[in-house]
Amino acid sequence: MTDWKYDNEGQEIKKRARWVVCGNFQRGDDWELTEVYTAVAGSTIVRIFLLLTTLLDLECEQFDVMTAFLHADIPEDTEVYVEQPHGYSDGSNRVCLLRKALYGLRTSPLWWFGTFTPAIKDLGFEPLSTEVCFFYNKALQAYLVIYVDDILLSAPHKSVIDRVYSGLEKHFKMKRLGPINSFLGYNIRRDRQNRRTFIDQSAYVARILKKYGYNELTPTATP
Repeated sequence: MTDWKYDNEGQEIKKRARWVVCGNFQRGDDWELTEVYTAVAGSTIVRIFLLLTTLLDLECEQFDVMTAFLHADIPEDTEVYVEQPHGYSDGSNRVCLLRKALYGLRTSPLWWFGTFTPAIKDLGFEPLSTEVCFFYNKALQAYLVIYVDDILLSAPHKSVIDRVYSGLEKHFKMKRLGPINSFLGYNIRRDRQNRRTFIDQSAYVARILKKYGYNELTPTATP
């Protein structure tokens, strides 16, 4: 599968490819409904995170775990076989026995979250009892939100963020994206002097309008 990344103005900046398996062809007895789980922070918890960051005037940065699912090992008692990647077959009828979770598998998100959680707990973070994607480190006074492989981290000092990032780098291949300016389709602008944060989805709306050819229409204040 090839997908595209966009900047805040909706301009294409990168293409990438990954091996994605067809999880919809997994046999029904290979997995249970309770195993199909994607750890995502909802919009409400993201807003609460931004509210805490704003009121406490914390430093806030965004990280990305690169090829996150590939960091997750498939459990030893589980065997998953897939066809050879199209275009890279050796001409035989052999199939591949997976050792790492791949994108597309129904259970990959669960295996990834089970890999990430112990790593972040080793750094002193604990999830809230009511929100497994929202973590808090009392000693560091730091907050962390995860949306699959996207991470937001707030802390009183940049040195704390450096420390947590270095700790995560020991476990995963990370990409540091700097101070938060967008997350999950939201544009985020902070006014730290007045302790205010503004969020909108103008870039997302512009990208959708461009995709369907409506970007040249004259805007109006009345729908």
